[in-house]
Amino acid sequence: MIHVIASIEVKPGKRGAFLKVFKALVPTVKAEKGCIDYGPTVDVKPGLPRQVPYRENAVTIVEKW
Repeated sequence: MIHVIASIEVKPGKRGAFLKVFKALVPTVKAEKGCIDYGPTVDVKPGLPRQVPYRENAVTIVEKW
């Protein structure tokens, strides 16, 4: 299995719009031969002192092939 991790930083305030367009494309990518999973993840505020800083404009894409 191959994992692809891509981190994207969108313009401030545009993460929701980006995710809407991205999620519309997910079924097309999942239909490709060999695709096991494909989807976006976003940071959440964990409230833990040792956690990396919250990135409100970041989207991390996880692909499994």
